[in-house]
Amino acid sequence: MNFRLAWRGSTIVVVGAVAVYSWIAAGSRPFTLSEEVLVAVPALLGLVAATRTSGSMRTESADASWRGSAAIWLGLVVVAAGWELNAFFSSPRSAHPTLSNIADTAMSVQPGRAVVFALWLALGWALVRGSRAARQ
Repeated sequence: MNFRLAWRGSTIVVVGAVAVYSWIAAGSRPFTLSEEVLVAVPALLGLVAATRTSGSMRTESADASWRGSAAIWLGLVVVAAGWELNAFFSSPRSAHPTLSNIADTAMSVQPGRAVVFALWLALGWALVRGSRAARQ
């Protein structure tokens, strides 16, 4: 029971820290040194965490993991390309927005930028966890 409470408490702290960090990063002006540092710090931390080896990779599990990951990414690319092509050839544009239009609208305000930044951090963490799990 104590483990569950400690895990929930640490999760709340991490989620809160990510939310605050994302809000601060979203509030910085684009293409400034402060914004570049706020983006580079988690990117470098993720790179370091992903490259730390915890043992040798097992060939069979690595192959199966790679195939599954490749299938997921291929599916996402096909869906995104299909969405873009449909939006590009459909009219009126307001009724068929492209992904970049949707992203521009979402990121035109600080809360939207903060959510996108937090999602970027979450994706990075998921990728790091996946690469670490594949090595074990």
